[in-house]
Amino acid sequence: MAKQREELDVGACLRQGAIGALGAIPGTFCAHPCDVIKIRMQITGAGSYQGAIRGIIKEAGGVRGFYRGLTPAIEQRMVARGPMFLVSELFTQNVERYMGLEGVKARFVGSVGSGYTVGFLAGIAAVSYTHLRAHETPEHLVCRLLLEKKKNTTKQ
Repeated sequence: MAKQREELDVGACLRQGAIGALGAIPGTFCAHPCDVIKIRMQITGAGSYQGAIRGIIKEAGGVRGFYRGLTPAIEQRMVARGPMFLVSELFTQNVERYMGLEGVKARFVGSVGSGYTVGFLAGIAAVSYTHLRAHETPEHLVCRLLLEKKKNTTKQ
């Protein structure tokens, strides 16, 4: 039977949150060039990976172009993964405490609970953003579109 915990181990929850946040950095650093290529292909309609890669190198003057936007990408993943790991540990401790599961079983149930919880909260944030855009005034819409058009013409 699972050992009964009197209190939640807050330190373990915070450690797991920090591990999740910091653990997002190397993966983001390695995967970011692939995201840049994918986005380049979507935006420019480059017909091949080669065309997208050449365009990135030409535009940025070298390999640095593959890491454009890296800082916001790392921030985004840290903000997403830290709470996910923290909530996973919180769920796991409660599963051990109240359901009597231990080890891998408790971790699995905790991870599933964390995934649903964090996914639900991320969905709320996305809906809120879409809702704000839906209520954008015509003046704000025109201003935003003009700024986007100006931004696109200065890139060319």
